[in-house]
Amino acid sequence: MFESNFPVDKECVSYRTLWNAFKQIAAKAGLSEAEKADIFSGTAARAYRLSELPD
Repeated sequence: MFESNFPVDKECVSYRTLWNAFKQIAAKAGLSEAEKADIFSGTAARAYRLSELPD
C-alpha cells in the first residue's frame, strides 16, 4: 500500500519525490497495470473499505 506512512516520512522527503520514486520502482519491477493499481490505490480502498476510484 503506497505511502501509508507519509505523515512520518514527510520530515525526510517531499511527497513529489517519494511518488516519483515509487512510480519508477513499479515500472522497473515490471508490474502489471493491475498490480500498480493495487499498490497506488486498490489496497488502501479495500483496507479502509472505500469505494474504488474510477479508471
